[in-house]
This record gives sequence, structure tokens and C-alpha cells, in this order.
Amino acid sequence: MQVQVLPPVPIHGILVIQHKKHFAACAEDPHETFMKRFIVPTITLLLCACQPGKKEAELPDQSDRWPDSITIQSDSATTHVEKGPAANTVRPVSGLRSLKVGDVVDGVTVGAIKCSFHTKDASYSSRQYMWRGRWACLAGLNRDDVAAASQEEISRRFDYIHLAPVTLP
Repeated sequence: MQVQVLPPVPIHGILVIQHKKHFAACAEDPHETFMKRFIVPTITLLLCACQPGKKEAELPDQSDRWPDSITIQSDSATTHVEKGPAANTVRPVSGLRSLKVGDVVDGVTVGAIKCSFHTKDASYSSRQYMWRGRWACLAGLNRDDVAAASQEEISRRFDYIHLAPVTLP
């Protein structure tokens, strides 16, 4: 006698195998159930969690400003960058609450202040050097020295004061 096997029919999580004369009920494969209920949702969750978060759009560029004075905020870092070879000597300067043309800071006479706007946050080796929506300022003897200081990469020809982040009006 030949038994005709019809395709299994799932009914409420149980596969019903239909034979011509017999019906047999078998539970779903436990490995398949584990995959459906735990592995697939876990992988989906991990993939969603690993996608990069929404990044804020960059702010529009603003041209450099040459203010006569700036107010230094409590989260601003002020440093004195000394002239010299690529391995610059950089010293923190403390106690400044404001900076204006005509001041002498750590031996540097301030004749010009140049501030550049940051359109985004940026850091290197876990040290932040750009603050979205804020400014970084260089102060030096005159406009030429300050402009040269912001362009030089190999050696510094002039001492200057660096302040960041700064909020300008």
C-alpha cells in the first residue's frame, strides 16, 4: 500500500502532516523557532543600533573676523604658541577674562586678533580642536604676523596667543 504525503500545513505553530489515512502533528523544529524568535530580531536590533547616528548638518561658513576685543568664556583654553621648529612650545595661559588690542599676554603684545568660525565639531586623538558654532582666535603683534601664524605648518616665525572655543556677538 502506498501512502500519499501531502505538504505540511502550519496551524498555530504546529506542523500538521497529512497522510491519506493518517494525520500526524509535529511541533516546529526547535532550531527554526529559536532562529525566528531570538536570532533574527537580535541581528536586526544590532544592525539598527550600529548605523551611524544622524549627523548635524554643517553650519554655513562665515568669513574671518578681526575684532578689537573678545571676552573669554569659562570653557575657553588660552595657550601661548612660541616661535620655533615644528615641535612648537605651547604653554597654557591662565587668568585671562578678556583680550583686547594693546594687551600684553605672556610677553606677546597684541596688535591684532583674528577669529575663524567652526562649521562643525572636530577632534584628533580624543582632543577637540573645533567647536560647531563657535570661534577660534589667534592674537599677535600685527595682522601680518597673525595671518602668517595661521598659515604656517612647519615652523613658526612669530609668537602668538591661541584661544578656543570663543563665542562672538
